[in-house]
Amino acid sequence: MKIERNETCICGSGKKNKICCNSKDINDELIIEKLHKISEKSLSQNEELLIESINELETFLTYSHLSNNNKRQVKLNLTGAFQRRGLHNKALNLISEIEKEKIGPDSHLYIYLIQLKAKSLTAIEEFEEATIELDKVIESLLSAKDNKEGAGLFLVEASKIYINGGKIKKAEKCLDKSISILKDDDNEREHFERAKANKAILMLHSESETTINEGLKLLNDNLYTKSEIGDLEGLGTNYCNLGLHFWRKKDFKGAIAYLRKDLWITRKIGDLHGVAISLRNLTSLYIILKQYKKAKILAKESIEIAQVINNKSIIESSKFQFDQAIEFAKQAGIAKEPSGDKCLCICESGKKYDECCGEVDHEPIDFPFRFGGMSEEIKADNNKQTSRLDFIFRDSEMAKTRLSWQNVEIKNGWYKLSELPDMANMYLISAKNILEKINENDDNFHNPLSCLILSVSALEAYINQVAYFLDDVKNHPESNLHNIPNEFNNGVLDFQRNTELTLKWSILGKCICEEKWTPTSDIWNNFKSLISIRNEFIHFKSSEYEQVIPSPKTIHPILKKLPKAVETRKVFHSWPMRVLTPSLAQWSVNTAEEMIGYFKEQYKEKRINSA
Repeated sequence: MKIERNETCICGSGKKNKICCNSKDINDELIIEKLHKISEKSLSQNEELLIESINELETFLTYSHLSNNNKRQVKLNLTGAFQRRGLHNKALNLISEIEKEKIGPDSHLYIYLIQLKAKSLTAIEEFEEATIELDKVIESLLSAKDNKEGAGLFLVEASKIYINGGKIKKAEKCLDKSISILKDDDNEREHFERAKANKAILMLHSESETTINEGLKLLNDNLYTKSEIGDLEGLGTNYCNLGLHFWRKKDFKGAIAYLRKDLWITRKIGDLHGVAISLRNLTSLYIILKQYKKAKILAKESIEIAQVINNKSIIESSKFQFDQAIEFAKQAGIAKEPSGDKCLCICESGKKYDECCGEVDHEPIDFPFRFGGMSEEIKADNNKQTSRLDFIFRDSEMAKTRLSWQNVEIKNGWYKLSELPDMANMYLISAKNILEKINENDDNFHNPLSCLILSVSALEAYINQVAYFLDDVKNHPESNLHNIPNEFNNGVLDFQRNTELTLKWSILGKCICEEKWTPTSDIWNNFKSLISIRNEFIHFKSSEYEQVIPSPKTIHPILKKLPKAVETRKVFHSWPMRVLTPSLAQWSVNTAEEMIGYFKEQYKEKRINSA
């Protein structure tokens, strides 16, 4: 094949050949290689790449010297891309062009065209015509002995079309056969999982609660598998069907969560038809939930998309929904009944929508954490019962780098994630990071000051976190393992805010560790000195200038409080500049770590002794 200089370049740049690659001769191998790359791009489940691939394939069809075989292959690839974009009328037009070639009914291409045609007919809601097309070849596929001709995949697609056409028995036959063909084929895992998912979806419509529960388990297991293999389209289908199931069960939280996830993931794929359908489903649910403003917004978007893809059935149904939302909102206004977030939730909880089912009505968020194995926080030592108080006293390497604790509540299609920051660790890590940058000969004062303040902040944050976990214990089975101090009688927050720092440590140390709380005079004195020095800086007070030249005959009171480990600067400056040295920074961090480490060790001794 020859490509003319003024034709669009085959590389897909959109430029003329003469100012791009300037190719002269293009052979079949080059065309096949290029089509393969474009096809991979169209299958990427990415909207931007899908649009690019459609543009490139349409450009291919403009080449004047394509062979008939190559032209047919381009049309087939473009048909698939149109379908993934939701442009099913365009796909049907291309299929009609290929059918004019009078392909024999015994060829694989004939069967493939019927599959494509039935899929697009279903999308434009010509359900009867779609099943009639499938009936032409279904018996030969059901009798297939293996998957050499792609029978497994065809039967999976056929099952969906028969389900939409209301022919459930035929759908079940297709799924059973596809599962039997695909189950031992490692290369067909994605299609095998789709077959299992479709089977589970049918089970959700059973009259047997046992069958429904089995279907739910299968579908939920299938969600993880489809996430693992990257089948976003399949995930969207599962989310949609789970949403509709929980809607039927009047579990509106589950319905909202799953239908919103379906819409969210379908947008990512770029299937305009799928987006329009997802919008239509969610619009119907919003109308029932009296969320008329949201319903109008979604219905309007669905109409606009349906007009782009020229889908008359979606245009009509979405217009009906739009008018319905307006009418219901009008009636509610006349009757002076609230709608939207402040209406009574229809789940009959007695709460307002935004305080009830509406709490899950938000844009889905990617889960920010991935968990594997067992959390360190729930591993019980062999010699004692696990307590939530162990969380704050664990002394492992993981615990030393922990920045927060997370509490995850998994619901139907949504989760609630709460976080408790480990401020003690954050302060200590910050102080140690500064300490690493301090040189013994540094004469700056800001780094030592930062270490001093952060070290005491860590001590205060730690003891307040201990108070929180101790107070929380009373709500759990391990409450019998620990005593709660009387100082908590006005609430743990009152204790945290209104109790002096050294007193908090003394009260909680004795309460939790009992006879094991016996800090040495060195540990306790360093601890008190650290707090005292920090307080002098934080609450700095002065009634006059401090004499520095000539050197005063009496030592400043603050300098008398310094431990031996802190070296002062021999400079003519006031006491803060003399005290803020690298040795103060090191001593501050060591003292905080030593005190926290002592509490953790005594707690461990007490727990082992009690067990």
